[in-house]
Amino acid sequence: MISAPERCLKNAHSAGSVLRVLWTGVPREIRRRRAEPVFAEFPRLTPLDSDRTSTTGPASHARQTKPRLACRENLGSHLPTAIVAATRPPPPLRLVSQGHEIVESHRSARDVMCRVGMSARTPRRRTRERRMSRPQYVVRGQVILADRVSLEHRFLLRPDRQMRELFFYLLQVYAEAYGIRIHAVVLMSTHYHLLFTDVRGVRGDFFQAFHSMLAKAVQVYRGTKSTLFDKRPTSQPDNVTAKACVEAMAYILCNPTAAGIVEEPTQWPGLFTRVEDAGRRRVQRFEAPRTIRREDGTVVPFLGHWWPDFVELVQEPLCEAIDMDPDACVEEVRKRVEALIAEKRADQAKKGQRFVGVMHAMHQRVTKNAASWYTPPVLEGKIAPRVKAGTGEGVARAKALWRLFAFWEGHADARRRILAGELDVVFPAGTFRWHRLFGFPREEMEAAFFESASFS
Repeated sequence: MISAPERCLKNAHSAGSVLRVLWTGVPREIRRRRAEPVFAEFPRLTPLDSDRTSTTGPASHARQTKPRLACRENLGSHLPTAIVAATRPPPPLRLVSQGHEIVESHRSARDVMCRVGMSARTPRRRTRERRMSRPQYVVRGQVILADRVSLEHRFLLRPDRQMRELFFYLLQVYAEAYGIRIHAVVLMSTHYHLLFTDVRGVRGDFFQAFHSMLAKAVQVYRGTKSTLFDKRPTSQPDNVTAKACVEAMAYILCNPTAAGIVEEPTQWPGLFTRVEDAGRRRVQRFEAPRTIRREDGTVVPFLGHWWPDFVELVQEPLCEAIDMDPDACVEEVRKRVEALIAEKRADQAKKGQRFVGVMHAMHQRVTKNAASWYTPPVLEGKIAPRVKAGTGEGVARAKALWRLFAFWEGHADARRRILAGELDVVFPAGTFRWHRLFGFPREEMEAAFFESASFS
C-alpha cells in the first residue's frame, strides 16, 4: 500500500502539468526517491529559495503544516505539501495574434505562463562579470528617441484632457531644467515617445526627475497606489545619422496609426507634433495643474504655489539638429509618414481589420491591459538597441557599435583599476554615472553623426 505523498507524486507525474516543488514538510525519503529524478530531467526548474522554508519543532508538527499551493487552480485539500514538476515537458503553446496562429517552443510557452502569472518561471542568472547592465553612452548633443511603457501595458496614460495637461506641463518643466530640446512627442495610452537633443548630456537626471513626478501625478489622478512604469528601463537609442532622425520623427508621427487606433495620425489627441514641425519652431502654453479632477468628480490638490503658473512647451525644429534645409527636412518626413500610413492601411485591409477609433480607445478602463501585454517578448521579435541608423546605413551602424564596444571596454577597465586601489583614473568619454554621482573625471566629447560612405 502506497502512502498519500507517494500517491500525489504519482498523480503529478501522470497529469503532465507544470508545477513547482514546495519543500515544506516533505518527508526526506520521499524527497530523495521522487523529487530528485524529476529535476534531473528539468535542470532549469529548480526550487525557489523562498520555498525552502525550514520547519521548527518536532517532525510530527512539520508534517501537519498546511500545504501552500503554487498555482491558481484548486487542487483539493487532500493533497500533501509536495507538488512536483511533471516529468514530461508541456505541449507547445498555441497563440493567436491578429488572425495568425503562432506555435512556439516549450521555452516560449513557459515564458507565456510567467507573463500570465503561473508558477513555471525560471529566473535567469548572470555571471560574476555581468551582474549589472551595460553603461549608457552619454555625450552632449546626442539625438535620442526615448520611450517608456506603463506597468503591465495598462492604459494609465490614456490621453484625456487632464492627462495631457499633466504630461506636457511636467515635460516642459523638466526639459527646461535639464537642457532638453524637444523635437517630437506623442502620448499613447500605454507609453510615450519622445525625440529630443540632449544638449548638456544629462538625460539620466532628466528621466529620473520627469518619470518620478509623472508617476506621482498619475497616482493622484487615477487614484491608484501602483507604480506607473514597467520595470524595464527606458529605451533610449542614439540616432547616429540624419536619416535615422528623420525616420524616428516619422515613427512618432505614425504611432497612433501603427497601433491600429486611427486612420489619420492627427486624429489622436495625444499627438503634439505635426509634419510641418520638422522645419519650424512651435510653442504652446500649458497651465499649471494646481488641482486634479478625477473621473469620479472629486477634486484633489496637486501642485503647490512654488511651481510656475504656466509653461510654454517649446518644440525645436528637427532640421537644425541634423543641419538640413527646413523644406527638404519636412519633405523627407512627409514621404516617410505617407509610406508608413499606406503600409499600415494595406496591412489592415489584407487582414480584414479596421481602425478602432478615438472613442473606443478613450473609453477603455485604465486598469485594462493592452493586447501587447499578452504577447511574450520572444514572439515580438523586438530588441532594445543602443544605437540606431537609417535604412540601408549598415556601415554607419557598424561604426557606432564599434565605438560603443570600445566605450564598454574602457569603462570596465577604468572600473577595475578603481577597485584595485588606483586613484588617478580617467573614465572614457560617454561615462555618466561614475562622473555624475561619484565625481571621477572623464574625457569630454561632443556627439557627431556618422557618414555611411566608407569604413574610414
